[in-house]
Amino acid sequence: MALIIPTKDAYYISLYGITNAMDSARSFKVHTKDNEVVKYEKPGKRMSVKEFEEWLDNMDKNGDGVVSKVELEEALKSIGLKFTNWKAKQAMSSVDANNNGFIDTDVELKEIIEYAQKHWGLTIYQDDD
Repeated sequence: MALIIPTKDAYYISLYGITNAMDSARSFKVHTKDNEVVKYEKPGKRMSVKEFEEWLDNMDKNGDGVVSKVELEEALKSIGLKFTNWKAKQAMSSVDANNNGFIDTDVELKEIIEYAQKHWGLTIYQDDD
C-alpha cells in the first residue's frame, strides 16, 4: 500500500498522524509530490548498534554528519515516542559532553545508545561482525 504525502521527506509521515496504517509494518514506500518513491525503514524497539546509527543518520536532514536536538526529536517521533521535544532536550543535556549542541563524537554516540536503552525503552545489541 502506498501513501501519498505532500512532502519530499518520508519521515514527516508521523508528523501528519498517518502512523496507524504502518505501525505493524517494518518498512514501507512513500510517494512524494514529485512522484518519487522513497523506501523508509521504521526501526523497531529492538535494533543493532548499526541499525541505531543508520536510524540516526536517516534523520540527519542537512547531511552534516552530526545529530542536532531537532534531528533527534524527529528521530524519536519516527518511532512513535511521545513528548519528543522534552525527551530530545533531556538526552542532549545528558550526552552532549562538549556542549556544542550536537551528538558528534564516538563517546557521545555510545552515551546516546546507553541513554536510549535506559530512557526510551529501546533494546540495542552489539552487531554480529
